[in-house]
Amino acid sequence: MNHSAGCDYSFRSARSADLSGGAWSMDDEQTRECVRGALRGDRQAFGDLVGACQTPVYNLALRMTGSPEDAADLTQEAFVRAWLNLEKYDLRHSFRTWLYTLALNVIRNHLKKAGRAGVIMPLDPERHPADETPGADPVRALAAKQAGLDVLARLRHLPLEQSEALLLRFFQDVSFKDMAEILNVSESAAKMRVRRGLEALRRGEG
Repeated sequence: MNHSAGCDYSFRSARSADLSGGAWSMDDEQTRECVRGALRGDRQAFGDLVGACQTPVYNLALRMTGSPEDAADLTQEAFVRAWLNLEKYDLRHSFRTWLYTLALNVIRNHLKKAGRAGVIMPLDPERHPADETPGADPVRALAAKQAGLDVLARLRHLPLEQSEALLLRFFQDVSFKDMAEILNVSESAAKMRVRRGLEALRRGEG
């Protein structure tokens, strides 16, 4: 596999893509097919992976840094690392959890180097407007957006392991089984982190 050529092709596409949504647009079998194609040297297959998976990775980075610029850079770095390590991916496992694990490590390293280890940065509502979809209730959309921003702002006061667990479970829609694999803990430990984070928020610690 020619690493440099495929990576260059993919990230010109990623930089120009719309990163505003949140859903994974491929199921596990589709992502595995793209991985198989990329491993055979099909640059478009990896470009398809980037297009399908970059949005949730970007959103995780954005929610953890509060910076669209940092989130875009970290998303790109995560996919560069995914490309360079693609041969290590075990096709028997979920690509989603593998990519989230890799991306989370990239984000943690960034926060540590920036002197913000353990801090989930609040988003600026001026830079992240409410839903402007035609027909949407602007008042309800704004209230929902503000509620989400308030929760993110409160998460920054929690221990990082609790903040990560809450983000993955409630903002990234990750199951406890997948979360355990991403965080490299038991499923019961993943549930405990979420439970303790929720308890801390209810007590007003966040």
